[in-house]
Amino acid sequence: MTEYRISGVWYEDDVIEYYAIHEGTLAELSRATKTSKAEAIKIVANPKNNVRTIKWNYVTAKWVKGEEVNVTTGANRYLHTVPNSTVTDNLSHLIDYDWLS
Repeated sequence: MTEYRISGVWYEDDVIEYYAIHEGTLAELSRATKTSKAEAIKIVANPKNNVRTIKWNYVTAKWVKGEEVNVTTGANRYLHTVPNSTVTDNLSHLIDYDWLS
């Protein structure tokens, strides 16, 4: 099983089009790769992959494990998390990396 972590997003016209995806766990995290929405959906939809969000903890200056990432079904597919049965659409709560280009 391959482990992936998503730390942030890039927007185009207020729609998430790219995700910052890291390969590995918190103990062995790779640098983020700017990944298209279509490719991110393929990674998350693959049952051999485990994909979770990560969030930056400013107090400890470390990444912390977030929620499991899933793909919606239907024609307009996107990524989301389901913490405590509350859907967070599109992972918009993650870091906005638009300033990095």
